[in-house]
Amino acid sequence: VTNEWTWVSGSNTVNQAGSYGTLGTAAAANVPGARCELVSWIDPSGKLWLFGGGGFDGAANFGYLNDLWQYSFALPDLVVSSLTHSPANPTTADTITFVATVKNIGNATAGPSVLSFQVGGETTPPTYNVPSLAPRATYQVTRTTQLTVAQNYQNTATADVTNVVTESNETNNVTTDFYTVTTPPLPDLRTWSITQQPPWPKPTDTITFSVEVMNKGAGSAGASTVRLVVGGSTYNLPISALAAGTSQTVIQVVGPLAYGTYPVTGTADRRLDHLLGHLARVGD
Repeated sequence: VTNEWTWVSGSNTVNQAGSYGTLGTAAAANVPGARCELVSWIDPSGKLWLFGGGGFDGAANFGYLNDLWQYSFALPDLVVSSLTHSPANPTTADTITFVATVKNIGNATAGPSVLSFQVGGETTPPTYNVPSLAPRATYQVTRTTQLTVAQNYQNTATADVTNVVTESNETNNVTTDFYTVTTPPLPDLRTWSITQQPPWPKPTDTITFSVEVMNKGAGSAGASTVRLVVGGSTYNLPISALAAGTSQTVIQVVGPLAYGTYPVTGTADRRLDHLLGHLARVGD
């Protein structure tokens, strides 16, 4: 049988004495003495442990030994070192960017692996191929999506989800990210004021109406229309997008008008609860 055993380190001299060094301190020169009938095992982190047996101590004396040795192999260790979302406080109107960073924190190169990247309650999260990573090397995977339900979410990223890489620690592959998606703040467009020039028009005058529309809400408003009604005439005036707390004034020239009293109303975004009005009187 070939390639069943691999010589890692230590002496191949018969009846070799042990080199113990300082108890509890790892050193390359520390080597157990030649022995037989020992007990050995590998723990979940990949470390080899050796205990006792019949053999030679540090002074080359033969007997039953009561010593415990640990050997740490050079192994990779893949973790998700960072799992983020942006913006930090997303709303249902946002496109959210999620970034998972896979890092090899071990002391040996990790072969190609697979990352599972779950957003929220996905039952079958997508997986991504991660290339071979040298010690301390990283690889980023990015996802973007819009979450339309306002609630708490948990993202989960799992490095080496298919367990193809033998690691020094097989229990640290999972990282989670908790965040809340909220309803975005809404705009509130209102007809804030209506003025006219001249204040007391004559039948021979044209009348200039100035209509101010203000966004009193906490969110931005897209472009809209304010409806100005003077008597029986209707004018739809364009309003640009308005940030929260800002306003825009638009102008409409009307007339000349015959003698009489004319109701004047302005309706922001064509909603009756955003209506403002007054009477315009035309006379001598």
